[in-house]
Amino acid sequence: ADSSDQEPTLKSVTVTATRREESLQKVPVAVSVIDGEQLERDNRNGVASIVQQVPSLNFRTGASNKDTSLFVRGVGTISTSPGVEPTVATVIDGVVYARPGQATLDLLDLERVEVLRGPQGTLFGKNASAGVLNIT
Repeated sequence: ADSSDQEPTLKSVTVTATRREESLQKVPVAVSVIDGEQLERDNRNGVASIVQQVPSLNFRTGASNKDTSLFVRGVGTISTSPGVEPTVATVIDGVVYARPGQATLDLLDLERVEVLRGPQGTLFGKNASAGVLNIT
């Protein structure tokens, strides 16, 4: 009977948007977070399927993997040249994927996916001028 009287509590959301683990409420960056368990329940295992759950994130498919690109708030890079780095950086476990086609891989065994909006050049390099897809 005592357990039914307890109020439900919310789980704290921890992000690494500032390169250190911090509570989402204390991070001074516009961040959307999707939990890995939620992605597994919804059977979302690729970047193309994640965009359905994150506002202002769009995925453009092309004729091949190198022609695909991510857009945050409508800003992104459309180029078929392999030498052009995208304006939305994809970071997986701290490693920046510098080519557009590398972001199309399957995502398995995720802890969380963070989408950081706006220029993130200070922490994620000069090529994160539109935002960052940070995958842990």
